[in-house]
Amino acid sequence: MHVDMTLGDPHVVTTTTTTTTAAVDLRLARVVPSAVTVRLYCKGNLIQDSRCMRIENIGAEEFAYLTHIIDFYDRLAPITIFTLGSIYNDQWKFLKCRKLNFVLSQIDTPEKRARFSGFATMAHQAPDSFMEFEGYFKLESYRQHAGGPNAPACRASKFPLDKWFKEFVNVSLENARHIGVLYNPIFAVSRERIHRFPKADYEKLIQEVLRCKDHEHAGVIEAGHFLERSWKAMFDDLRPDGGIKCCGHFGQKKGDPMCCGFENNGETIGMPWTICKAEWPNCSGFVHNSGWGTCIAAGLPPREDVCPEEIQANSHKAKAHKKPQQSGT
Repeated sequence: MHVDMTLGDPHVVTTTTTTTTAAVDLRLARVVPSAVTVRLYCKGNLIQDSRCMRIENIGAEEFAYLTHIIDFYDRLAPITIFTLGSIYNDQWKFLKCRKLNFVLSQIDTPEKRARFSGFATMAHQAPDSFMEFEGYFKLESYRQHAGGPNAPACRASKFPLDKWFKEFVNVSLENARHIGVLYNPIFAVSRERIHRFPKADYEKLIQEVLRCKDHEHAGVIEAGHFLERSWKAMFDDLRPDGGIKCCGHFGQKKGDPMCCGFENNGETIGMPWTICKAEWPNCSGFVHNSGWGTCIAAGLPPREDVCPEEIQANSHKAKAHKKPQQSGT
């Protein structure tokens, strides 16, 4: 089986990108090594890698993702994994690395690939996280880092999110609200799911991103943030029961402590409809103050949600190497 690995790194710096490439290769060794194709999209000329497919430094990952879909639309791999390049980032307990690890764990054997549903992601901080589709979201300005100045965003042609979504994505807003969104877009998707939308739809989306080509240094691209919040609704399926966001297992009741073993600071279940029903009894992925969980069937094995130790160790080494040397006294 041929699995494409598509990388689009919003921050193109030599050290981060080259070490990230090594980490991705290391992790991909679990997925049919002899059959994996890595398609490395490199922005600018700082990255020196023989596999680089050069693209303009526009926006964040969305430009690389759309470029790949459009260029390979008629010859996509059966499964494509789209990932950010910056999986060495140690924020949120190596969140991006954990996301990639989880996605790969869903397709890392022939048996898993044979029964692959067509889409896999870790929406936020844990497998089965549920993050709400907030149609009112818009991005007028953006801080590049904590405490930094506000930079004006390059605005989308329509906003807020729900108006933009209706214009560019052929999925109902009702379904989008039930399916939810993902953040830090790392996901696996089948060729058939990508082909749910004609090539012209992706070309329309990339033109929406390219509207901001001349404004790249004035801020971020609002449409890119809208697209980040649209991938899941585009490629994931609506659950037969409409999907249930949760903070309580079947059998709990209003007033009980929120579920799932996290410290809840005395928080209790306030809405009975956030308790799982008998047919999907377990609330999985709920992290207090960070989104909801999803109700899942009983007896499912634990999801793999770790960042390999060798990647964490290499990240710490890279950080130590970049620290300025202290002068002797």
